[in-house]
Amino acid sequence: SAEEGGKIHIALLRGQEEIIKEFDSARQVTGIKLGWVDGARIEQKRLPIWKAAYLGGWYITHMPELIVASIPLIKEDPGKALVGPIGAGQLTVEAVRAFGFSNMLFMAGIISLGIALFNFFPIPPLDGGGMLVALIEGVRRGKRLSPRAMHLAYTIGTTFLITLMVLITFYDVLRLIKGGSFGL
Repeated sequence: SAEEGGKIHIALLRGQEEIIKEFDSARQVTGIKLGWVDGARIEQKRLPIWKAAYLGGWYITHMPELIVASIPLIKEDPGKALVGPIGAGQLTVEAVRAFGFSNMLFMAGIISLGIALFNFFPIPPLDGGGMLVALIEGVRRGKRLSPRAMHLAYTIGTTFLITLMVLITFYDVLRLIKGGSFGL
């Protein structure tokens, strides 16, 4: 395990050659599955409350940066990178099995943050859509959008969101049927 700002050393075996890679723990996107290694273990360490609060704040403030860094993964294979409620539940179960019950609160926080960020997308039924409408009306010097335009925008946005949720749920169920992992 690495302290804040420390280095993580990963040993890779390629044929008979051992390659050691060094990563800066504070600047890497976490959660990438490198493969299965027998005997690997994750250390849990008790921290003083002030340090735990600091690191918790660090994760919260850097999570949007990590999410932005993961966008190429979403573009590459959205079926694997995005999860809906079924996938989030299964991912939580996998996290508890892999890392223990104590990390469930951390996982719940990440899921909540993901939902909060999703809510800011500029799609009319979401809060971000309401902000977009307010911005458009502000640019138009307070002139409100017509009820017909609002209805059309909300209908298109709602249709898009329902389609997105159906697709994500389909991929979640498909992954469960195939017995695939949700990332851990």
